Parts: sequence; C-alpha cells; structure tokens
Amino acid sequence: MISVGFDPVFRDITVKLFSEDGTLARSLPPPGVHHPYSSVSEMAGGNGVNVYRSLQKLGVESELIIACDQSFAQLLNSERLTFHQFAELKSNSTIILSYKNNETQINAVAMELGKSLWSEELHKRWNNSPISVSTNWWLNPLAPDWVACQILSSCGIPYSEIIEDPVGQYLSTDLSLNRPFITDPGMISKHKDADILISILRKLVLDPKTVLIGNEHEIPPILPNLGGHHLVIEHRADSVRIIEGEVKTLISVPPLPMEIAISLELVMHFLQVLSLVMLQILIQQYPKQIL
Repeated sequence: MISVGFDPVFRDITVKLFSEDGTLARSLPPPGVHHPYSSVSEMAGGNGVNVYRSLQKLGVESELIIACDQSFAQLLNSERLTFHQFAELKSNSTIILSYKNNETQINAVAMELGKSLWSEELHKRWNNSPISVSTNWWLNPLAPDWVACQILSSCGIPYSEIIEDPVGQYLSTDLSLNRPFITDPGMISKHKDADILISILRKLVLDPKTVLIGNEHEIPPILPNLGGHHLVIEHRADSVRIIEGEVKTLISVPPLPMEIAISLELVMHFLQVLSLVMLQILIQQYPKQIL
C-alpha cells in the first residue's frame, strides 16, 4: 500500500465571476466595486490529496495521511475519500478568483508541519509505504525539519535515532535512500528558509532513487542550483516533459479549453489527468513498488 499526504492541505475555494448577461466576466471588478454576479464552490485540495485521488483512479491500493481541521474532513467525507488524520490543525486555504480566460490565486497558509508532529506512529506509516511522496515544501513554514524527518526515515534511520536537528543530521551524514523518493517541492526559492531547502534538495537529487516533479515555473529556477539529477518530471499546461540527464521526452496532455477552465471540477479533473500521466511514467520506472 502506498501512503501519501504528509503535507499541507488546502481548502480550494473557487469564486467564478460573471457579467450581468450570465457570461464569464472579462476581468476582475475595479477595487471597491461590489460584484453580485458570482458563484462559490469548495473542494479538498493539496498535492497529497490530488495524488491520492489519482492513485484511487488507477486502482492502486493507497492511504491518505494528513493533518487537517473539521471543515476539511467534511470536504473529504463529502467525496467519500477515506483518510487517517494524525493531527488536528487549521487547514490552509486557496482562494481562486476565476474570470474569462484567466484566474487569480491567493494562498493563505495556516498549517505548520514540523518535527514535533513527526511521531513514532507517523514514522511507521511513512515507512510502511514502498515509495515515498513528499510535496509542497514551499507552503510549509517548518518545511526544513519536516522534510528532513521524511528523508531520514526513507534512508532507514529509526525513529529513536532522529535527533533534534534533523536538517543537520541529514546534511552531515552519508546516507542513501532505501526506496524511490518522489518530491514536488514547489517554489522553494520563495520560502523563508530557501537556502536550507535548496541545500536539502541538492543532496537529495544526487541519489538515483529521487524523482523531482514540478511545473514549468518551479523547475527552471532551481535546476541550476542542484547540479546532477537522476529523473525530473516537469508538467506544463499541455504536456509533461521527462528529463533524464541529457535526454528529454515530451508527452502531450489533452488541453483544457479556456472557456471552461473556470469550473473547479474540470480544473481538478485536468490536474488529475496530469497526475495520472506522471504516475504512469513512475509506474514504468518503479512497477514493483507502485503496483
């Protein structure tokens, strides 16, 4: 069974803006203007939740391990998604203002995942998975310690031997991953501890069991800081690019029509299509661990 989650969750709140005639508004209203023509929808989000949805769609046995609050749990229950809650924490929110051919996205980060939450039970659940998935570093204020705990665990370090400074422990120790480690760290250059996260990622990608995933805005800025890397999967609006050393392969993904891109359900479906393509790639790479 693959365990996913272990990362910040987001209540995705989409506000669709319309004109008086019922068509999508061409732009955001001017500051101070009250706009009465809109609709609001909510969905459970976050990379771990989306990966879990995709694994379920593929029929891969998996479990979702998260920290969240009651309102987020209700969103998951409304989709009949099962999950294990390891902590009661206020969930993050993403507000998406959608209008014709465009959107403005605002993240409100409230959740902090740090070493104090890396319990012995969580350590065991993480290690029960044949493949490690670590995402959304940049939206976790305590990411350095949290990510270091994940990596140390994936290198076979027992829970009792993870010290108070897991970052220093990982960076100063010669360790190797004992299973595939898939990471989508996000825009870590924007994190308050960017230098530390880049140092962690620089060491991590040197391990041949690491798979680095990101979008076209996240991957290019950090690649020059990383040196060598084994496998990079870069997802774009209409394709997935696989980078293995000097070899680059492009796989097309059905585009999402501009006119309907504002539907949260369709956007989520499109993200799942991207996730499915990437997971199919990973299944080819690590069939024994995933299937």
